[in-house]
Amino acid sequence: MVVTGDWPGGKLELDVWPPARSSAAATLEWRRNGRTIAERLSVDEQAQPADSPNHLHLTITSNEPWQPLVTEDWNEVEPHPTRRLAAKYRLWWSTRSRISLRTPKPRVIFFARPKNGLSPSP
Repeated sequence: MVVTGDWPGGKLELDVWPPARSSAAATLEWRRNGRTIAERLSVDEQAQPADSPNHLHLTITSNEPWQPLVTEDWNEVEPHPTRRLAAKYRLWWSTRSRISLRTPKPRVIFFARPKNGLSPSP
C-alpha cells in the first residue's frame, strides 16, 4: 500500500482482503512485511469483523487536518512534501487448530525396580 503527498490529509479508510477462505474453520492471519515507511501520519490496523475476521481494516490519519493541495501557475498540483506511507501486508488463512481432535498415541512407560527391592532414594 502506498500513500503519497498527493493525498490532502485527514482520514483515509480502506480494507485489505486475503485470498478465498480455505475452510470454514480457517482463521485470518496477517502481518506487515519488511520495512514500513510512515511519515506525518498514523496507521490503525484492525481485523474485522471482530467475531470472525475475514479482512484487515486500515485507518490512516494524517497529523494535520485535511487541506487542499497547493496549485501552481499552470494548475499543476504540488504534493505535500513530507506526508507518505509505504507498507506491504500479507494476509493468509491458518488451518491450525487450537484444540487437537486427534486421539493421542498410547505411550508405554517402563519403571525399573531396584535390585534390592527398596525404593530408590531421591
